[in-house]
Amino acid sequence: MRLIEPPNWSRAAIHAVDADFEPAMVEQILKHLPVVLEQLQRAVQTYLDETPDDGLFPLKERMTGEFYAGDLSFHLHASETGTPVHRFSILAHCLEKQEYVPTPDRDYLGLEVHFVWDAPTHSAIFEGDVDSSSI
Repeated sequence: MRLIEPPNWSRAAIHAVDADFEPAMVEQILKHLPVVLEQLQRAVQTYLDETPDDGLFPLKERMTGEFYAGDLSFHLHASETGTPVHRFSILAHCLEKQEYVPTPDRDYLGLEVHFVWDAPTHSAIFEGDVDSSSI
């Protein structure tokens, strides 16, 4: 899967931030977004590589091999010890081949990929958590 810029027909990405998620932490994550997007690409590719070709959704033959990053969500959680855990997710929009959809909007598979932000090392940790949807 190849990460592309959002197509002209796509809507602007939404950044949903929980009220208790520190703005400085959001800025820190966005500053490191190019590296996070590399992790997103690997996560999307791994998800699709591990999804069987069993005739059920998603049908890989309908996909172009391209996706773009959409909405970002930022959530603050407490760990078992009570320390704050900064979680965020990015919605990857996997595109469908034009022959299957005669409209400009070719979103097909949505993969919400979840990360944990490690503030001391300024790095995103992907723990294998991906939610899929038809979009």
